[in-house]
Amino acid sequence: QRREHLLNDIQEISRTGGWEYDVKKNEMSWTPSLYYIHGYNSDQHSVHITETLSCYSAKDRKLFLKKFQKCKHHGVNFDLTLPFTDFNGLKKWVRTKARPIWNGRGEIEKILGVVTDVTEEKLREQILIENEHKFSAVVNSFEDIVFTLDRDQKITALYGSLVEELPFDEEEIIGRRITDLLGHESGAIHEQNVFMALQGETVRTSHSSTIFSDDGQELRFDLTLSPLFDHSGSITGVLGVSRNVTQQYVYQKLLQEAKERYQHALAGTQAGTWDWDLKTGTLFLNERWAEIVGYTLEELKPISIKTWQDLLCSEDIGKSEKLLDEHFSGKTDFYDCKLRMKHKDGHNVWVWDRGQVVERDASGNPLRMVGTHIDINAWMTAENLLRISEKRYRDLFSKSADASLLIKMAFM
Repeated sequence: QRREHLLNDIQEISRTGGWEYDVKKNEMSWTPSLYYIHGYNSDQHSVHITETLSCYSAKDRKLFLKKFQKCKHHGVNFDLTLPFTDFNGLKKWVRTKARPIWNGRGEIEKILGVVTDVTEEKLREQILIENEHKFSAVVNSFEDIVFTLDRDQKITALYGSLVEELPFDEEEIIGRRITDLLGHESGAIHEQNVFMALQGETVRTSHSSTIFSDDGQELRFDLTLSPLFDHSGSITGVLGVSRNVTQQYVYQKLLQEAKERYQHALAGTQAGTWDWDLKTGTLFLNERWAEIVGYTLEELKPISIKTWQDLLCSEDIGKSEKLLDEHFSGKTDFYDCKLRMKHKDGHNVWVWDRGQVVERDASGNPLRMVGTHIDINAWMTAENLLRISEKRYRDLFSKSADASLLIKMAFM
């Protein structure tokens, strides 16, 4: 009796009940726990198989009865998990496992069955499936390729909208190694990175993957590889995210080409360049800018807007500030000023300083300005000499009564 109570308690805790069907008598008996699974509060009445069948839908009832009859007449075990509504109207999921009991004459004498309430497990399973669907929907909306690898570096799962553009079918990819897909040379690099991820590292590479789509377009990817862990903390594989950076790669390439053309153009004009962060006061200069005033960039460090202010001739500060304010306020499209800078050797150098605001905040305040310095010292010196010469002749004309005589003197 003690063992019977213990067995009943175990069945109740595990939400499991048992039944026995007597083939000859066509009678069924239940354990106490099975009554509770069916929604009864006691086990004081006899039951029939039709009572169990009434808890299933018509479709599932037909399936259950078919399995039961095969077990009864042919001795075939069955294992069914089906939705179930108990006699209180509570919806559940139950798993029924049954097998025949044979007598000494080789006849099926009884059928033993175990019924387990698996509602909680089924709900968790449904939540997991729903989450997997949500995960797949989210990941497949990315212009990325998300994949998992096992410890043998074989691809076990693949997601992402770009998967359809790959020159392989998904069925061809699953179970294959990266070297099979990218070729030995490129694949070997990734294979080493996967090995590092399997050691617990997160590995990031830029523009490292090149794949050609079905239409022949070259696709570039940044790749991130991270270790996957199980509940015990052991590494079971690798999660890979290949981010499509094709457009970024193209833009960077175009930008680099434009930058090279710009550098060639600057080299031809011998211009110094400056880039001013108005918020921080940081000033970025090229070597030519420093060279115009007799320095190297190293000698000017630390470089800030104060570097420019200290080298600016004091007589030109007011003019420069006025022109800067006009440009900052939007009155002029460019800042354009001819000014003098203090040379390292002590003399002044004429510089043509031009620039433009290239970034403003939401209120229109300037944040960043770029420009050039061109050495116009020879030009301004010649212009000054010409101005002096013109003044000299103008003075002579004004003091002479016979201008024709002066003209003759000028050509003698």
